[in-house]
Amino acid sequence: MNEFKHVFSPITIKGVEFKNRIEVAPMVPCMATPEGWVTKELIEFYRPFARGGAAIVTVGDSAINFDHAMDHEGQLNMGDDNVKMGLDDLADEIQRYGALVSVELNHGGRFSNSMNLAHKGLKPVSSTPIPAEIDEFFSKLQGRTPGEVEEMSIPLINKTINDYAQAVGRCKDSGFKMVMIHGAHGMLPSQFLSPAVNKRVDRYGGSFENRARFCIELLEAVRRRVGEQFIIEYRISAEELIEGGMKLEDVIRFVHMIKDKIDILHVSVGVLTNPFIIQNMIQPLYLP
Repeated sequence: MNEFKHVFSPITIKGVEFKNRIEVAPMVPCMATPEGWVTKELIEFYRPFARGGAAIVTVGDSAINFDHAMDHEGQLNMGDDNVKMGLDDLADEIQRYGALVSVELNHGGRFSNSMNLAHKGLKPVSSTPIPAEIDEFFSKLQGRTPGEVEEMSIPLINKTINDYAQAVGRCKDSGFKMVMIHGAHGMLPSQFLSPAVNKRVDRYGGSFENRARFCIELLEAVRRRVGEQFIIEYRISAEELIEGGMKLEDVIRFVHMIKDKIDILHVSVGVLTNPFIIQNMIQPLYLP
């Protein structure tokens, strides 16, 4: 353990003390109600991680709204005030063990569940109307046409940024001291940032600065909503591992652009667009 001598040492960020450096990374237990509310089962799933001694317990992949953002069943619906009653209980149960509770806020973008959206007369949205490669892959296997993706309008971009801010505000109102913004794995923020996906020709596309604009405006809106003392963790893929995607030097450049807007950087790798890359994200034992 000499190599990791600080793992069990406390650390203080913005006046919040973490009892060690161990964080339970986001998972997808799919235990929320169909409406997106917290269940007893969801609380019981996360309780052992807090009781086991982790400093942060992160509730995984929670949609900022149930319109375009939802990308699988059993997610929390962070776009509705009704979620706050369950969030209060979840925060109480996790924090009673001295852990900090967090939630990974997400928008699936072009990965959003097209079947659920179709029932509402909606389509998946993204920076650019390009279907996800994984959807094309499975569509071919199943003999169907990939779901159509719509390019986000400026009003929808503005609404989505506000939805992120309001979702973080609901967490703060329920006693959370931090959240995680999911900008990794090809989710909506990276669908704007990545040159492999973003082919826009307006102020949200083209140059590196324009492609980063959505992420920056999102983080600025969140900070305005919750103030300087609230902890913002940003999840990012160090490399996307796809042709034309973000490379390490690009990601480092982007991190310099947002470092004054976040407090913790959560580093992962890869994107969900290609099913053969997933082994690098969720690593099996046989991966070198």
